[in-house]
Amino acid sequence: MFLQVPGSQVSGVTKAVVSGDQMKSLIELWKQDAGSSSKKRMLELQLSAGAASANRVSLELPEGTAALLSGSGIPHLSITTPLAQLSMDTKVIQAFQTQVRGAMQIEVSKIETAAMPVLVKTVTGNRPVLDLSIRHEGGTVADFGGGTVKVSIPYSAAAGEVRDALVVYHIAENGTLTAVPNGWLDSTNGMYTFAVKHFSIYGIGYNKQEFRDVSGWSQSYVTYLAARGLVQGYGADRFQPGSSMTRAEFLSVLARMSGDSLSIAGEQPFKDVIASHWYADIIHWASREGIALGKGPDTFKPHDLITREELAVMLGRYVRHIEYELPVPDAEGSLESFRDRSAISAWAQADVEQLQRAGMIQGTPGGLFQPKAAASREEAAKLLALLLQGMSK
Repeated sequence: MFLQVPGSQVSGVTKAVVSGDQMKSLIELWKQDAGSSSKKRMLELQLSAGAASANRVSLELPEGTAALLSGSGIPHLSITTPLAQLSMDTKVIQAFQTQVRGAMQIEVSKIETAAMPVLVKTVTGNRPVLDLSIRHEGGTVADFGGGTVKVSIPYSAAAGEVRDALVVYHIAENGTLTAVPNGWLDSTNGMYTFAVKHFSIYGIGYNKQEFRDVSGWSQSYVTYLAARGLVQGYGADRFQPGSSMTRAEFLSVLARMSGDSLSIAGEQPFKDVIASHWYADIIHWASREGIALGKGPDTFKPHDLITREELAVMLGRYVRHIEYELPVPDAEGSLESFRDRSAISAWAQADVEQLQRAGMIQGTPGGLFQPKAAASREEAAKLLALLLQGMSK
């Protein structure tokens, strides 16, 4: 269900306004359509093609929109403009009701990087940089209430650019760059999509890391994670893809992906985790959030190599921690496809099956999962990259 909204130039800004009657009528039509369908569809507002050359667009929604949307049951609100498409989930819609006063302006603006620090210009080059904001009478919507907005920006990879090395960065007021862990360029529709928890200035950059010992099936996954600073190599140009990971090393990647604060009050729950060690705060965070448990009442064994089933469980718990719902392309998948399914620990079976149904693990060519085998760095990279890419699709 969608409404096409015509735009007009006002003081250099392409503006479009949805009236109160239009909004009420559109939501009623959506309810009727949703009632006759087994699948609830998104509500989409499209800024007309007349704004194709705009450098700044603004879509105004009338006073009362927040309450109408919150009470409608609409799962996603999509705003389509020539500069970007914004898809807001239910939590974002609910956040509007508690924060927005009066009319609401959703704005997307192109940003010129000429006056920005050298690093910003170097990383973003000629790629799009956009300022995203939601304004209302009381200021701006700064908190999405834990919700997510998927942002899609038109972009095609330039000659010589490796798709997995394209990264979206949050650009702070002082020019500091922070990589957004997720993100994916869909070459079929020419859109780079990423998911964020707040609006600000975001730009597409490029950060290709070279590893001489990475090739074949794992190269794209390692490139993807390294570009975002989630994994590092050994020395200047080696990744050691076939080497194993420790439990602490794997959790360190999850911690970087989360963006959570690792400054946690309270006593470290594990006696074998010394406060001065590099992984102490990471393990404390993982324990507090229920992502990783110990190997006994008060031991964690941070230097033990992480097994394939342990990795699946920690990743499954992380997915629940960030409240992300994995896709299920293989709804019929089950542990029955693994010949060594009886060797999978009872506490790991649900998470292994969930990742299998999500299409993230397939096992060996011989039909084995090998739950007790140590997971390699490249195997971990594949699962982590698939998770982050899936969050952007």
